[in-house]
Amino acid sequence: MRKEQLISLKIILTLIFSFHFFSCKNEKINKNTQFSYYDNTNNLVFKKTVNFEEFDSIYYFYKNESIFKKGKQNKNGEKIGKWMLYDQTSKLREIREYFCIKGKSEINRNWYLDKNEDTIAYNKENNVYNQKEFISGTLGHRNTSYDKFTFLTKDAISISDYYFGYAYCGSPLLREYDSKIKVIVDNTYTLTKDFSNIELVKLDTFQHAKIDTIHNADFGDYDLNKVAAFSGKFKTTGKKTIRGLMIEYTNDFITKDSVKAYAESRTYFEKEIFVKNPNNN
Repeated sequence: MRKEQLISLKIILTLIFSFHFFSCKNEKINKNTQFSYYDNTNNLVFKKTVNFEEFDSIYYFYKNESIFKKGKQNKNGEKIGKWMLYDQTSKLREIREYFCIKGKSEINRNWYLDKNEDTIAYNKENNVYNQKEFISGTLGHRNTSYDKFTFLTKDAISISDYYFGYAYCGSPLLREYDSKIKVIVDNTYTLTKDFSNIELVKLDTFQHAKIDTIHNADFGDYDLNKVAAFSGKFKTTGKKTIRGLMIEYTNDFITKDSVKAYAESRTYFEKEIFVKNPNNN
């Protein structure tokens, strides 16, 4: 066979393979993606769902075709992780963090942003998402959450090292009742992602810094009733997920019957850390 014929044959085979590859790829994408549309329209997308093995990515769109919000949900349709919400000019205006607790999705923390996409303490605008389909998605409260969890440890540590972190209740819901905090951590690493087995797991409790006798951390100007250090150590190597919660509590809550009672609020956290063997580089 002549050289020119061989070259032509290779080109034809390459084109056939490329067409087949991209056709299969597009078919796979179409099978894993669903669209729903606004009423009385055939091409104005209201919602897009992209299916993955362990979760689905969800996108909602304004009628001007800009994105309203996006985030993930589990296979039971419950929101998880951080959801981003935008105004109709495509400015990021809010972030909501969801945890699925015992099978039900809860807003764990949220952050409001202004038109410059800077975090603000309080949202003064009545309706940022000015479209009737999305007005009901506006939260009843307008305060940004300043509760935070800070890990002082790197994302990869040796199995011989402890991890360290601290929790700060920057948005106390029970502040008028002289509330304090404690941090509950699963250092057995058997707590499920939705915390459904929390009553069955041995948990470590770390009290607020004012009475903490384990870490003796210097928190400077922090309210020592509202900050707590926590720590732990791993017994095996590999990727680990630390799960826990900060509990703001008081024994001085006044009920509708004017009786003092215990009350609490909970904020959850999780953190992935890779634990390595010090003998392996």
